[in-house]
Amino acid sequence: RHTDGKVLKASASFLGQKLRHAPATQPLFSLLEHQYDDVKETALDALVAIGTPEIQKNFKGMFAGLDPIRRLMAVYALGKINPADNIEILRAGLEDESPDIRKVSLEAIAGVCYEAQVWAKLLSARLLDENRDVRQTVVEIMGRCYSPKLLPSLVQALQDDDDWVKVRALEALGRHRVK
Repeated sequence: RHTDGKVLKASASFLGQKLRHAPATQPLFSLLEHQYDDVKETALDALVAIGTPEIQKNFKGMFAGLDPIRRLMAVYALGKINPADNIEILRAGLEDESPDIRKVSLEAIAGVCYEAQVWAKLLSARLLDENRDVRQTVVEIMGRCYSPKLLPSLVQALQDDDDWVKVRALEALGRHRVK
């Protein structure tokens, strides 16, 4: 009920990160609408830390909405809470109109890089994204979650129009000593 952003952040952090206090879920969700971004971020991190099925259900509902900021928060949270269980939402996020949502979805999918069949095709398809930041994120993830199956995609990235995408592809290939 307090209006000071610092007090709200401290309360949200304590309830979420320290206590993982599930009864605070609804008040924390209401802070996602706060006027200050740092309060929103703290509430989001608190909800991720609590991570109950109810919280995941609420975030799935947020993803279905029209507001891109709420979809971004939903993808971020679901990717942090349990990317393997939320892979369908993350896949949908890869096709979102917002490049920020596509990028956050990619970063979340990197959390399941141990399941090569799940993400290799998803990553490779994003090498054709119109946004250079998305393509750069794809190449960075391919470098972190390297598998020989990704070699053709990393070589393809060397032909990208953006120099930084090429540099990241070179770094990934060099790090894994690909000739």
